[in-house]
Amino acid sequence: MNKFFTATLFSLASVVFSFGQTNWDLLNPTPSYETGLDVHFLSTEHGYMITRSQLIETTDAGASWQVKQTFGSSDAVADMAFLNSMGFIVGKNGYIAKTVDGGSSWSEVNINVDDHLHTVQIIDSETIIVSSANKIIKSTNGGGNWESLEIPNETANTTFFVNSATGHAGCTNGTILKTIDGGASWYITEQVSFVPSDFVNLHFVNENIGFASREHNELFKTEDGGETWAILDGINDLVYSMHFIDENIGYVAGEYGVIFQTTDGGDNWEWVSFQNGRISFTGVYGLYFFDADSGYAVGERGRITKTTDGGGTWTDYAPTYIDINQIDFPTAETGYARARHELFKTTDSGITWESIGQPLPDEKINAFDFANENTGYVIAGGDVGSSAASRFVFKTTDGGSTWTATNNGNAISPGSGLIGIDFIDENTGFAIENGTFEAGVFHTADGGGTWSRVSDKRLRKIQFVSDTVGYAIDYIQDFLFRTTDGGSTWEDFFAVDERVNDFHFVDPDNGYLVGEDRLIFKTENAGTDWQELDIPYDDYELVEFVTPEIGYIIDDDGLIYKTEDGGLSWDYIIQLFTINDICFTDEMVYLGGTYGKILSAYFGIVSNKEIFRKNHFDITVFPNPSLSHFYVKNDGKNKITSISVYDINGKKIQGTEQVNETDNIQVSLPHNTKGIYMVEITLDHQYKVIEKLTIH
Repeated sequence: MNKFFTATLFSLASVVFSFGQTNWDLLNPTPSYETGLDVHFLSTEHGYMITRSQLIETTDAGASWQVKQTFGSSDAVADMAFLNSMGFIVGKNGYIAKTVDGGSSWSEVNINVDDHLHTVQIIDSETIIVSSANKIIKSTNGGGNWESLEIPNETANTTFFVNSATGHAGCTNGTILKTIDGGASWYITEQVSFVPSDFVNLHFVNENIGFASREHNELFKTEDGGETWAILDGINDLVYSMHFIDENIGYVAGEYGVIFQTTDGGDNWEWVSFQNGRISFTGVYGLYFFDADSGYAVGERGRITKTTDGGGTWTDYAPTYIDINQIDFPTAETGYARARHELFKTTDSGITWESIGQPLPDEKINAFDFANENTGYVIAGGDVGSSAASRFVFKTTDGGSTWTATNNGNAISPGSGLIGIDFIDENTGFAIENGTFEAGVFHTADGGGTWSRVSDKRLRKIQFVSDTVGYAIDYIQDFLFRTTDGGSTWEDFFAVDERVNDFHFVDPDNGYLVGEDRLIFKTENAGTDWQELDIPYDDYELVEFVTPEIGYIIDDDGLIYKTEDGGLSWDYIIQLFTINDICFTDEMVYLGGTYGKILSAYFGIVSNKEIFRKNHFDITVFPNPSLSHFYVKNDGKNKITSISVYDINGKKIQGTEQVNETDNIQVSLPHNTKGIYMVEITLDHQYKVIEKLTIH
């Protein structure tokens, strides 16, 4: 039933995956990074979950999930309910959607109420009860007609009806109401005078036994149909969701990712969460259990997790829900990402990711750099959760399967710890130390066999464009340093009036820097001259260019701007989330950000390389070259759900949103469309295959 969702969370903007002629693919966490609000299964195989703007479906017991339907921002979703093949979804502004075929199709229902609806229950095939802050809206003919009844003098956060006549409302300011006449009248069964004391969730096992959660850490139980309530011991957290198998066995979940199990009706509780402790922004809003062992939990960060042993262990659907701090693709297919102190790897251009752990178990990773798909380096050392410094550099030559300590196993930094690393090739690299008492630049020319301190300069970020020429942000970050002797000496290179947050040199000549208060400059002659560019006023955190002309800048709120003319003009692309890193391959741009988010987009450059993603699926585009039409052949198991064609600037010229054929799908193009195009084929509503197509 309805999950408590604060106004702050409820107002979060939904994700837009296409804007400004740029299509963004969510690679992690899939299928969505919006908070899961509720989860329900029609059978052991077939289930649904909702976010504030999406209905998400599984038909294989959670092995795969995909977005079934997207709701507009004005119809933000709050709750759903099913009874056999009948289902309802409710949300803002009186929005109700109904299905009678198990969720295959939905139709909007008009109830002539504009309230924000927060709870829906299906009592039987005829009786449906929906609630808002001060109304009960009922239907007694399966949703054909609706009657609105007032909840007087209180503000309800959630309701629960045990039958068509008897219901309960958890309200603000510590009040629980009860009705025995279907909502025509209400009376108080629980009330306190202190604040905050909002009741946020109600759940009844039967007509007599029920549970209620109240801010910020109280769980109540009734055994007399809600006439009296008593606080239970053992729960000291805000509970958002409850699910009981019977009077004795049940689960509650809530803030900070807590999940507890009881086997004695709430007298005692056992911690059965997917994590070892309480962590911010991991709240669980939806629970569904088939029996005492098998169940699902959904919540913040888009988390979907499953247990088959009563919460003893959980399997997350996404590889990680932890912040992506760094992302890099040394080749089109192979990429690496760092989520706090764990490394992840993809070999299919980001479609799937797997953890490759860390060089030292239970120790920190601060930064990595891969010279190619197999050879990479990572800063490591110091216990996770402690202030101990990361003073070692580890090396892999097999794509992260195994790691070896460089420098003969000795620490590179004597004490303060390393914060950055940059390798020009497999053998030549630099690392920087920046601590309270010690700072410096270290260099290796033999693949980490030996390291030497070449400078005591205090630097933040470094980038070398050759084995001798490099650039860096200084400690206080208001100008750049440059070295031309491999890091031994650094000159005050370019001073500005504002804080510099990031810089990037595309090649030895062309470079860009960004910072606070719309700070942005470019150079086309290795820094001899700098040109200030015009950009909307903001504080910019990241800059990355793939050519001297095409690049992206990102502000501190996740607003992304793109230029295709070397920064002379900028197009606003999209606002996604807090972005921590950006990187390019020949065709794609990748973003890494908070809560495990990884996105990619095709940025409009056609290279001579064959587009990489088609090899992961059995998809063929032919004939190629073609004339006015072409065919898409699908020999794989994944269903084609849409086909779109884009020109080299990213403009969509043709699209088929609904595809019914399974083989040799014909796509006709408008007349006079000679040139090079990109064909984007979507499979199962989530996977993308991109093929370059030439039209004669």
